[in-house]
Amino acid sequence: MKLFCSVLVVSSLLFLLNSCQQEVLSLDNIYPDSSLKIKYQDDYKRSTFFKRINEFKENPIGYNKVVFLGNSITNGLRRHFSKFNRSDVVNRGIDGDISLGILERLD
Repeated sequence: MKLFCSVLVVSSLLFLLNSCQQEVLSLDNIYPDSSLKIKYQDDYKRSTFFKRINEFKENPIGYNKVVFLGNSITNGLRRHFSKFNRSDVVNRGIDGDISLGILERLD
């Protein structure tokens, strides 16, 4: 009985891990589509937003990273990331972004 329970628990965990991993590896659905209209976003900021989203698609975050989200202030910090002396810091700031834009980028 103990062996059966152990096998059941391990099998369940492996199934769960596999399901989560498949979902994470599918990058197609984690970025906002260019047809998305973000309420209160100015039209001139829209092109900057999706240009940066395309950069994010080309350079995925990876795993075990410290992620900075925000607007132009956050985006401007990338010049200073070397001062952290860490290789796991990733900048995901977008000039002109607003809270609703950040929420659209979070899954």
